[in-house]
Amino acid sequence: MPKPDDTSSTKQVTDLQNEIKQLNEFIDRQKDLETRLSETLHSLQVHQEELRAQNEDLVAAQREITKSNRKYRDLFDFAPIGYFLVDTSGAIIEVNLTAANMIGRHRDSLNGKPLFLYIDPGYRPVLDRHLREIWEGHPASAEIVFLKKNKETLPVEFFSIPVSEERKPVTQCRIAATDISKRWRAEEALKESERKLSSIVNTIPDIVYRLDRNGMINFISEGIRRYGYRPEELLGQPMMSLVHPQDRPVARHRITERRTGARSTDGLELRLIPRGERAKSESGSQNRDHFFMVNAEGLYTGSKRPADHFIGTQGIAHDITSRKLNEIERMQLEAELNKARKMEAIGTLAGGIAHDFNNLLMGIQGNISLMRLDMHNSVEIPQRLDGIERCVKRGSQLTRQMLGFAKSGKYNIETIDINKIVEDTVQLFARSRKTIKIYRNFGKNLWNVDADQGQVEQVLLNLLINSEQAMPDGGQIFLKTERIKPEARHLKRLGLKPGKYVRILVEDTGSGMDKKTQNRIFEPFFTTKEVGRGTGLGLASAYGIIKNHGGVIDVVSTPGLGSRFFIYLPASNNAAAVKIETRRGVVKGNGTILLVDDEDIIIEVGEKMLGCLGYRVIIARSGTQAVEIYQRRYQDIDMVVLDMIMPHTSGFETYTRLKEINPLVKVLLSSGYRDRGQAGEIVERDAQSFIQKPFDLSQLSQKIASMLSE
Repeated sequence: MPKPDDTSSTKQVTDLQNEIKQLNEFIDRQKDLETRLSETLHSLQVHQEELRAQNEDLVAAQREITKSNRKYRDLFDFAPIGYFLVDTSGAIIEVNLTAANMIGRHRDSLNGKPLFLYIDPGYRPVLDRHLREIWEGHPASAEIVFLKKNKETLPVEFFSIPVSEERKPVTQCRIAATDISKRWRAEEALKESERKLSSIVNTIPDIVYRLDRNGMINFISEGIRRYGYRPEELLGQPMMSLVHPQDRPVARHRITERRTGARSTDGLELRLIPRGERAKSESGSQNRDHFFMVNAEGLYTGSKRPADHFIGTQGIAHDITSRKLNEIERMQLEAELNKARKMEAIGTLAGGIAHDFNNLLMGIQGNISLMRLDMHNSVEIPQRLDGIERCVKRGSQLTRQMLGFAKSGKYNIETIDINKIVEDTVQLFARSRKTIKIYRNFGKNLWNVDADQGQVEQVLLNLLINSEQAMPDGGQIFLKTERIKPEARHLKRLGLKPGKYVRILVEDTGSGMDKKTQNRIFEPFFTTKEVGRGTGLGLASAYGIIKNHGGVIDVVSTPGLGSRFFIYLPASNNAAAVKIETRRGVVKGNGTILLVDDEDIIIEVGEKMLGCLGYRVIIARSGTQAVEIYQRRYQDIDMVVLDMIMPHTSGFETYTRLKEINPLVKVLLSSGYRDRGQAGEIVERDAQSFIQKPFDLSQLSQKIASMLSE
C-alpha cells in the first residue's frame, strides 16, 4: 500500500499534466486563432485595396460624368438649333440658350410660360394646329414666326416629336427650331428676281417657254397672247399642239426626243399655229403660216448632262414671219428675174437659132425635093432619108438646149462633165457670131462637178453674151478649164471652203472695166449698157447660181484690155453619167392603141407609124374625146398614147379620168417639153412610161412593146 505522500505527489503530477495538456490545447487553439486572424487580416487588406481601387474608379467616373454632362450642356445650350420641351398645356418646361436667344429673352424667365406668348399673332393658329398633331401622337413640322422682345420677328421651322412613357398618353413634346430667315430672304430675293425676270420676259414680243421631260408646257410667256392664246390655258398642254403638223417630226426630234450632248437647238425654223387657225391646220385647210426661229436648251439635275438627269427643256421662239415672207418674195422675185434673164438670153440668140433652124429646114426641104424629082432612084432615096433624119436630130438637140436654158423651178443636181457642157454651150453661142473667134483650152482628166446642167449652161451663156457686148466690132474669147486647189490666202479672199475645185476661165479682148464698175457688176439691175440693150440681170443671175452651187465668180479687168471671169465650182468624186445612144431595131406587135393628140400632123404620122408596127389605131383629137371613147371601148383598148400638152382638157386631167375608168390602164405619155413635170409625177407614182418628141419608129416600138409585155 502506497504511502500518503506518494499519493499526493501523484495527484499533483496528474493535475500538473492535465494543466499542461489544457495549456497545450489552449496554445493550439491560440495558434489556430492567430492563423485565422492573420488570414482575416489579409483578406481585409485585399478588400481594402479593392475598395480603394473602386473608389478611385468611381471618382474618375464621376469626373467623366461631370465632364460629359458639361459637354452635353454646352452642346445643348450652344447648338445651332433651338430646343424646347413643352407640356400638354403648351407651357415651356425647358429651353436651351439658342432657343432663348431666338426669342430674345433670358432662359430662366421662360420656364413655365406658355409658348404661344412668343409667337407672332399671325402664326398662333399654325402653332395650335401643329401642337394638336403632336398630342395625337404624330411627329409634325411647321414654319412659325417668333416675336422677339424688341418686336422683331424671326422665321423658324419646327420639327416636333411627342414624348410619352411606354403605353401611356403623351405628356410632353420636344421641339427643334431651325432659323430659316436666310432661306426666307433668299426665297424672297428669288421671288423678286422671278418677278423682275417675268416682267422682262413678258415685255418682249418673243415667246419664252419651259417644258417638262414629256414635252408638256409648264411655263409660257405673255408673248403667246399675240397669237390668240392665254398663257394659263396652255399650261400642261403638249408643245407639239402649237406646231404646224408638217413641222412636228423635226420639232419632236430636235426639242423633245434628242438625248445627246448639251441638248441645245439653235436656229430651228418652225411654223406655229395661231388660235382660230389651229383647227383649220389639223383638217388641212388653208391658213396663214407664222414662222419662228427656235433656240432651246435642255434642263438637267446637277452639272452632268446624261439622259437620265434630263428634266425638261427651255427655249425662246422669235417670230420671223415678216423676214420669211420677204425671203419667199425675194426668192420668187429672183426666180422671175432669173427667168426673165434666161428669156433675154434666148432672145439674144434668136437670130442664130432662126439661122440654124432655117439651115435644117433647108436640108429637109432639099432632100424631099430631090426625092420627088427622082422617085425611081432607089439608091439615093435611103441617103436622102438619112439626111432628113440627121437634120431632125440636130433640130431636136437644139430645142433641148433651148428648153434647158428656159426651164425654171428647183435645181436638178447631177454629176456633169464640165468640158462637155462648155463645148456644147460654145457651139450654141458661136453659130451666129461670125465676127468673134473662140479659142478653147480644156484641161485633161478634169474633175466632174455636181450641178444643174441647165443653170451652168445659162451662166456660161450669160458670160459669153456679156463678152460679145463688150466687143461690138468683134474680137476674141478664150475659154479654159482646169483643176485647181486654191491656196489658203486665195480661199480666204474668195470665201471658198478648203477642197478641190474646177475653174472655168472666160476671157475676152473687149473694152474692160474700171474698179468702180467691177465692184458693182454682180448687183441686180446694174448695167453699163444703153437703154434697151440690157436689164442688168445677167451677171447678177450668174453670181447667184454659182453661189448656190457652193462656188464663186471672180473677175479681173482693166479698161481697154478686156476682162477675165473665173468660175470656181466644187469638184465631185462621182462619175458623170455617160449617155450612150444605141440604135435598136423595130419591134412589131398587135393590139389596139388609142392615140390622143390635138395636132393633126402628129395624128397623121402617129397613126401611120403605129399601123406599120401592126397595131389597130383609134384616134382622139382632144382629152375630152379620149375619155368618151375609152369609157365606151376600154375593154378593147390595150394601151393609150397620150400627149401631155393639150388645150382645154390637159394630158394630166385626161390621164386622171382614164385611171378612174380603169385603174389598170396602160398609158405612154408623150411631150415635146424637156422637163416632164406632171408626166414625171405620173411615171414615178403609177409606173407608166414616157417618150419625148421627136421620136423615131424604133423608139416608139420599143416603148410600146415593153409596156405591153408587162
